[in-house]
Amino acid sequence: MIKKVLFIYFSFLSILSTVSAQQQTDTLVIYFDIDNAIVDEKKAEQLNVIVNDTNIVSISILGYTDFLGSVEYNHKLSEKRSDNVRNYLIAKGISNDIIVLSKGKGVHPNSVEKNRQDFSDKGIQGHRMVQVIYTITENNFVQNSIIVLENIIFYSGSSDFLPESYSDLENLFEIMRKFDTMKIEIHGHICCLYREIDNHYEPRSLSRAQAVKDYLVGKGIDSVRMTCKGFGSTRRRYPLEQNAYEREMNRRVEILILEK
Repeated sequence: MIKKVLFIYFSFLSILSTVSAQQQTDTLVIYFDIDNAIVDEKKAEQLNVIVNDTNIVSISILGYTDFLGSVEYNHKLSEKRSDNVRNYLIAKGISNDIIVLSKGKGVHPNSVEKNRQDFSDKGIQGHRMVQVIYTITENNFVQNSIIVLENIIFYSGSSDFLPESYSDLENLFEIMRKFDTMKIEIHGHICCLYREIDNHYEPRSLSRAQAVKDYLVGKGIDSVRMTCKGFGSTRRRYPLEQNAYEREMNRRVEILILEK
């Protein structure tokens, strides 16, 4: 059975003033020699750019190899490369909570012998690497405004998160952790027009807002800093919902800043 998914967007809606919470995602690439996974001095110098940036809210680490070697060997080598980068960052003070993914991906998707261009290299240097994908948030939050984030994804008809949601949840957690006096109100919305007498749309939207709160409480954020509201389909951005995109835009969660 194919599971349908529901896309929930943290969308921009200014109430009294705007919020400046700009996010930028960058990728740092660390290259390795053949059969090597050591984070040496040169690689450490590159990684220190991330270590020294206090505005980073999430990090994903993906390790790769080129086509040389067996599938099993390459998978283990790619894992060793990603693990060593992760361990270096943690040893230098990066919180384990910020690292949302660390995985060895095995052979790079484009790594086959016919793609070699440097014939002095038995493999492909550009594929023996670790990608460190990191998100920077520079926040100047304004009271009575909405935090802008990318999206959160739920299983259809459910308040259970899909794995892809955790990057944005971690971003929100890091904001709440770093700004430890901030209080928020989490607003849940659903698409499609339901009659108010049905009395079921509000609990559905509220349960998704509550799921966000429960996640943050589970990470150590004090529950008294968060309240939840479900608005059902009463605040649709696209009242007529003429296509799937407009329905997706109406299914959203918004974070209202109550206190900075």
